[in-house]
Amino acid sequence: MEKKMFIMLTKSPYGCEEGKIRISNALAGDVVVFAQDSVYAATNPPGDLAELVKSKMSEGIKFYVSGPDCKARGVEPKFGIKEIGYPEMIDLIMECQLSY
Repeated sequence: MEKKMFIMLTKSPYGCEEGKIRISNALAGDVVVFAQDSVYAATNPPGDLAELVKSKMSEGIKFYVSGPDCKARGVEPKFGIKEIGYPEMIDLIMECQLSY
């Protein structure tokens, strides 16, 4: 069984390349969760990041966004990124063998 990676992003996608680098390195089956200020990457991303997310979704990377963090910022996810709560986040962490 391949190891699935849990990747949690927390920084705004504006002026920070870390999220793009981590998403670029994700492999099929990995899980990416946007939390805190990174929810802007799932709701109103810069153009190149939007294309990267769509491309990685087609490769089998699963994307999620923290519902409470979206609500706190008054934004909604795009591109079919699933909104989840904290309990679902814990479930995803437990399903993955590695975290980043």
